[in-house]
Amino acid sequence: KAQHEGLQDQLRSVEDLAMQLDAVCAKNELYELQVEKLRQLVDHPRMVQPQLEELATFMKTIPQISCTDTPVLVPVTALRFTHHTINSDFAFGDDHNNRQESILKLFMNFFSGRLEPEVLEDPLYVFKHRGPDGHTGLYWRNNRRLIALLMFQSVRRDRLVRVQCRILADDDHRPCPV
Repeated sequence: KAQHEGLQDQLRSVEDLAMQLDAVCAKNELYELQVEKLRQLVDHPRMVQPQLEELATFMKTIPQISCTDTPVLVPVTALRFTHHTINSDFAFGDDHNNRQESILKLFMNFFSGRLEPEVLEDPLYVFKHRGPDGHTGLYWRNNRRLIALLMFQSVRRDRLVRVQCRILADDDHRPCPV
């Protein structure tokens, strides 16, 4: 009888260990599911906008970029605005070669493939400047064209849209085309 009770105690211990093992296995499965969800969250921006990693790499190089009159390809999403507003008619102003043409027309030319931002005839003039946030950025005073380029980038999430830029120092006083 004592031997039988000893076996029952051992059986209960084995059953308890089996239940504990099942609980540990269930926790591990739950942890693995949570880790997989975290991986998906980390990869999510790359799935939606795969060019973000390339943009981040470029942004880190801006403080070291040399000012140059030689055109350099710059991601349009790296360019900052110099004004807080644009023409209320959403058109180019009278001081522009495309006076009173719609910014949407320029966007549609990019979108339809009639124009490629990377090969615009005239490089853009951008200024390397430490902004109010304390970071060095590339500022472009032609906000209307930048709006059209950013609109184009928003529908081309699979690639980084770039544009030829001449990078000037913020104290460069040469006149720049608009």
